[in-house]
Amino acid sequence: RNIEALAARAEALRYHMVVDRSPASLRRALETRPSWRGMPLARLHLHNTLQLPQHVRELHRRLSRSATGPGSIYLWKPLMHTVLPLSIRRVIVLDTDLFLFADLRHLWRQ
Repeated sequence: RNIEALAARAEALRYHMVVDRSPASLRRALETRPSWRGMPLARLHLHNTLQLPQHVRELHRRLSRSATGPGSIYLWKPLMHTVLPLSIRRVIVLDTDLFLFADLRHLWRQ
């Protein structure tokens, strides 16, 4: 099921996407692609890894040297605290292939 359908207050949800290209061009693509239809774009925040401080990008580069699989973008997960604004105190990281069977509030309350 979809996160929005399971949420008691969907309008309270915020989505943060870590991207490695221009957020403006990506946002335009999201607005026009049918596969993203229904995504609440007003609550979607794009964070460009290319705009991060050099020391953070260097740390990611060193982590990426040992990466296997689909690429290095997933290696931003352990560095999420360096990507997201300091005003975000908690986050639940979800992959796109995740299935939900209950409201995420139970996890959030832990």
